[in-house]
Amino acid sequence: MKYSSTPITSQVGRSRPNRSRRLALAALAALASPAIAVPLGSSAVAATTAPTTIGHIDAAVASNGQLRLSGWTADTRTPRTPLKMQIFLGGTASSGKAYSVIGTTADKPRQDVGAAYPALGAAHGFDVTASPVNSGTYPVCVYALVPSGFLLGCPVVTVKPDRAPIGHLDSVVASGPGQIVVSGWSLDQDTPTVSDHANIYLGGPVGQAYKAVDVVANRTRNDVAAAFPGAGAAHGYSLTVAAKPGTQQVCAYALNTYPFGKASLSGCLTVTVP
Repeated sequence: MKYSSTPITSQVGRSRPNRSRRLALAALAALASPAIAVPLGSSAVAATTAPTTIGHIDAAVASNGQLRLSGWTADTRTPRTPLKMQIFLGGTASSGKAYSVIGTTADKPRQDVGAAYPALGAAHGFDVTASPVNSGTYPVCVYALVPSGFLLGCPVVTVKPDRAPIGHLDSVVASGPGQIVVSGWSLDQDTPTVSDHANIYLGGPVGQAYKAVDVVANRTRNDVAAAFPGAGAAHGYSLTVAAKPGTQQVCAYALNTYPFGKASLSGCLTVTVP
């Protein structure tokens, strides 16, 4: 999981998807029953009564405000043409419960598909990451856009809610002319074993500061490890920062590893810089 190392202004004011939208598309609303999702090696596709559209959802994995779906699909009527797809988050196309729709094309190389079904070729895979996604437990319905309609399936996923990152600004000390030493710790409870980023703002909080510095909180803090069992100790920071002379406020923020998650204020302290 990657997390932002940019100043936290990029984590302020972001909105979540709107759950109330009706997103059922007319082209898919008529799908009353799914076709057959066929894993590789199934004897069903070898039969003369095999469906013209085949495929399989290999994985549907939710993690850290994201959802990753992978698999393959193809139409035997147009074997060399990658299919366009629609992924409905929250329900089927006709249910009116989906809160978001993702469009993609099943054109990624899948050598296993090409080997199993030579007439199709290999360009029928999909691997999609949706971010951000709503928290909760709900179905994710995957459709291939073909004339007769094809529902690969609706695996149910559970996306854990985002928890705000935590941290503490322990000290800000002038270390010499135009320099300060800033120390503290930062921890994202959703990825507790990962060393989080912190942003240090000189001159005040976001919107008032004249300077922002990013730091990885990976220094050993045994007190943090003791307070949060399982998180480990690599969550501290201590850095020397160039600062303007004079009395000023220094603020620290713990960054959020959730995509589009918000940062949390760890504290502000006042220092006089010679």
